[in-house]
Amino acid sequence: MHAPSAAGVEDWLTRSQSLEIFSTGFNLAPLPPAGTDAWYQNLRQKRHERHAKWLVPILEFSKHPGERVLGLGRTLGSDWVEYARMGAEMVVCDPDPEHMEITRGHFRSVGKNAKFIQMGGPSGNLPLASGSLDVAVVNWLNENEPLGQDLFQELFRCLKPGGKVIALAWARYSVHWRHWLKPSGLFQQITATEARKLLESFQETRIRRRHIRRGDMPRLIRWIPVPLIERVIGRVMVLKAFKPLTASLPMGKVA
Repeated sequence: MHAPSAAGVEDWLTRSQSLEIFSTGFNLAPLPPAGTDAWYQNLRQKRHERHAKWLVPILEFSKHPGERVLGLGRTLGSDWVEYARMGAEMVVCDPDPEHMEITRGHFRSVGKNAKFIQMGGPSGNLPLASGSLDVAVVNWLNENEPLGQDLFQELFRCLKPGGKVIALAWARYSVHWRHWLKPSGLFQQITATEARKLLESFQETRIRRRHIRRGDMPRLIRWIPVPLIERVIGRVMVLKAFKPLTASLPMGKVA
């Protein structure tokens, strides 16, 4: 198996911080050697079974077997692999070629295939035919570029009528109240108003909040169950919406 360099992986993990395993604030045990099957399995377990268990129902891994799913974002591929393991036909788009190679290795480690494509920046066009996707999943948790309207219009084009978009982005107003007046410059953050604007071409829009640790909460409200309080001041904003069934399919590029 072709393994990405340990130095490249470690550098990427340092920069990505909470993205793949939501590790900010945790003292992590040493990982297996980078790029090995055990290393990829360790990442999936930490992400889906420990630090971000809420992702499993939110991202609907088991609901899209046989469907064509786009996974877009700078990740290590844990979520995209899980869709493939559940029977989805995966199309993976990562703006960084090095990260893309790490994700390729992740798919190889579980014996699954995917189509890998690239786009030119956050507003770049996707080399996919119009109406060719059943689901588009966007992970924008490791990006410092704005989550723009152009990208969602491109997703709208690529989705079939009735197709679904799911997006993850850091919430501008969350439990980290110190960032309310001075936003963190590390990752892009959005408000609920901005999220609704992004989805204005879609219908059945739903915006949720998830991901909070009890240690993040002010002491006075730590008695409130985490599953309740994260819906109000959770750190991650979850966007879901559908392309209208009546939407016409514009002429577009063919994959």
